[in-house]
Amino acid sequence: MKPSIKATLPFALIFAIAGCASVEEPPQGETLLAEAVVATAQGNVVGVDYENRVVKLETPDSPRGWLEVTVSEDVRNLAQVRTGDRITVDYIEAVSVTLFRPGEVEPGVDVNVAAGRAAPGERPAVAAGVETSVTGVIEKIDTANELVGVRIPDSGYRVFKVNNPAIIARLSVGDRVRASVTRAWAVGVNPGPFS
Repeated sequence: MKPSIKATLPFALIFAIAGCASVEEPPQGETLLAEAVVATAQGNVVGVDYENRVVKLETPDSPRGWLEVTVSEDVRNLAQVRTGDRITVDYIEAVSVTLFRPGEVEPGVDVNVAAGRAAPGERPAVAAGVETSVTGVIEKIDTANELVGVRIPDSGYRVFKVNNPAIIARLSVGDRVRASVTRAWAVGVNPGPFS
């Protein structure tokens, strides 16, 4: 199944949070690949162990029909969760590959983490996102075999298969290639069962 990009309202919050992680405007580069998968899971609360912070959910999509979730301390106001409440989890995973010319960016690894949670007294909710970016330098291009050799800091030299001649044609030795993976999720609790 090919990933597709979708827009959903809860992700406006996630992207707003993630957008706060960087202060200065980074170089834009040329996008070679951008794909995202969005998923939503829902469940009704059928039991809560407040002492151990475990919530049991009735989930029609689960093979067992239910799921137990251990809730971290990041989720405030667990005491407000009651049997019959509904929980919605929105999740996104996005992958992008961007091309930069020599001197535009430095090789390396960057990790940006952003999170937000409900204020005391509000319904329990949490949103978080992690973006990991690895930038390497192209050292070899084998057009005939569709292979690209990239030097990655702290990871050595790697060879990647690129199944798209149009992309390989845009690459040059010395270019920088940044691969970024973003994972973000939002969890919300709503009163009453799903209809």
